[in-house]
Amino acid sequence: MLQHVEGYRHEISELPRPTKPQTNNAKRLRRTMSESQKRIWHELRAHRIGFHFKREVPLGPYTLDFYCHEAKLCVEVDGRQHDSPRDDERDRHLEKHGILTIRYSSQQCFMDPSSVAKDVLHRCIERTGRNPFPPPP
Repeated sequence: MLQHVEGYRHEISELPRPTKPQTNNAKRLRRTMSESQKRIWHELRAHRIGFHFKREVPLGPYTLDFYCHEAKLCVEVDGRQHDSPRDDERDRHLEKHGILTIRYSSQQCFMDPSSVAKDVLHRCIERTGRNPFPPPP
């Protein structure tokens, strides 16, 4: 199904496939998103910013809040439960596979999701060199 995405199989071969418990956990997380995550998902879903994002993606030993394969960009919404040393380890692990993680506070995502989405769009453009909304001629 995702075979048409260039490099997809290569990336998956570098990271272990998710186990059944990881896949089930990702499904559970999709059903129980926080209000901040719901607001950001509303901005990112259905190519609204011109890039395809998935939510709660199991990748290797981690589950990414939002992930754009084309830009190799992980967007994390951080609430109080996040701890810096573990997050730093995770970010380094993903970076080894070419994936950049950007983090936004839960409060920022709740209060101003459109600004967060604009920032995510700019990061996607930087990483891909593709502007999905070029200026008119």
